[in-house]
Formats: sequence, C-alpha cells, structure tokens
Amino acid sequence: MIIDAIHLYTTEYSASTKIAEFSLKNPDLTQPYILQAAAGLDAGEFTPQFFGSSSDGTSMRYYSIFSDNREVVLRIRLNPQGAGVTYSSLRDALYKAISSSYLSRVELRFMLATTEKARLVGYVKKFEASQFSNTPEVLITLACPDPYLKDPALTTFTGLNVSNPVFADVDSTAPHGFTMNITIPQTLALVKFYKGTAATPYWYFTVIYSFLLNDVLTMVSVENQKDLYVTRSGVKTSLLDKIATGSTWPLLFPGSTTFTVDMQTVSAGVYTSLASATWTFGTVSHTKTYWGI
Repeated sequence: MIIDAIHLYTTEYSASTKIAEFSLKNPDLTQPYILQAAAGLDAGEFTPQFFGSSSDGTSMRYYSIFSDNREVVLRIRLNPQGAGVTYSSLRDALYKAISSSYLSRVELRFMLATTEKARLVGYVKKFEASQFSNTPEVLITLACPDPYLKDPALTTFTGLNVSNPVFADVDSTAPHGFTMNITIPQTLALVKFYKGTAATPYWYFTVIYSFLLNDVLTMVSVENQKDLYVTRSGVKTSLLDKIATGSTWPLLFPGSTTFTVDMQTVSAGVYTSLASATWTFGTVSHTKTYWGI
C-alpha cells in the first residue's frame, strides 16, 4: 500500500475531528505536530489457525493466519506556530484527544494525496511527555484490538459466475471476511459452499434449512461480525443454529478466491444437487484489508 501521509483523528459516532497531519514525504515544518518516528505499523506477529485434520488424519488443515492485537507508538515533536501557541497548549490538545467522547476512540488514516487508502482504529493506551528537553516531544501508544488496516469504503463484486464465483482482490494483503446475498430459486434442503470436490472438499460451509422460492440467504463472514440469516417476505430469521458441524466460514484471500456453490433438494432422505445454476447473487461486498504499510 502506497501512502504519503498519516492523519490522526478522534471520533464520536458519526463525527470526527482531525488532530494532526503527518507528511511522510516532505515534512511540513509549519505544522504544529511533526512525526519523528512510528512503530507498530508493519505486519507484526502472526498466529496460524487450523480447522480439523486432513482426510487421512495425518495433518491439520490450514485455515488462515491472523495478526495479534496491534500497538502503535507515535513519537511526535511539538512545533509551536503562531501567536499564543506554546508547547503546553499543544500538549493539552493531545491530552484532550485521549478521551474526547464516550467512545474514547482514535483513528489513524493512511492517505495518498487526498484519498484515504486505509484506516486503523484504537484508543490511547499510554501518553508520555518530555517537558524539559530542548525539543519537546510526546510518545503516544495506541492499542488497536482490530489489528488490520481497512479501507473505509466497501467494495462490491459484480458479474460473478453463479456456481463457481471468482472473487478478485488485487489490493488487499490480508485475508478477510465478506458479505454475500443469494436469492433461492426453489424449495431446497441445504446450501453448501466448498472448495475442492463435492465428495472430499478441502473445506465446506453448509446451511441445512427448508428454503423456499425467493428466500434471500445472507452470510457475513467478517471477523467479529459473523452472521447468517434468511429473509422471507421481509422477515429475517437467524440460521446460525442451522450451520452443519465441521463448517468453516469462507474467507477472501489476496489475489483471487474461488469456491463452489451447491444447492440441494431432498426426497426420501436422498439429497440431489440442482442440475443447473438458476440462483442469483444479490450484494456481494467486502472491505479491502491490509497487514500493514
């Protein structure tokens, strides 16, 4: 991800207040705050996660890799500019940003010219000030429970193949979840997403439920927001308890991600896949996600 500036904001629900701008190309010495150094904006440490074992039981199946909670340390030089502006007043402005609302939330926004490429959300964990040096500085440590840098806008996929969709994401550098809606074409007994072969899939996500024509199945696999429900005649019903044992939530990976969508009917206990893909995708969206800068 290419950026040329970092902006520091405090946020309160729908309102945001800019605290400081830090240029990474040509530091503006007229700015009241100058970023001297930043740590914790790289990828950090990883934790691999697995789901179950291989078909022969000899190895664990890899699911994905996750980053631990992130801490970002900003070393900021105070640079008073203009009448009445002092080192103390600049420090006080930063102190106020520690908890400027009930949310106590701060954001680092990663910019390229005037475009916000990604955002990292956290809160101030530690504030250190050097009041008695020739070049007064502050050290601000931000704790970020969600360690990923994320595009502030959703990206929507269009033109997906119905039975074997290809999700192309050339910008993200980290795996992440997504939101998908599918309109059900007829009475069904289950909907299955899988990678590999139908008989021995590498992973699968199966929803066992008595679907009807024009039901809308919604799956959200975004971390900490996972949800699954069906909308029928405007009424939403949770299907989290209809997920088959052993199911794995689908993820999108950098580059291209593919899997198969399989819809099945049941008669006399025998499940049969639909011969042709007659269903339709509704909104399929995700947020571009990055390990770091």
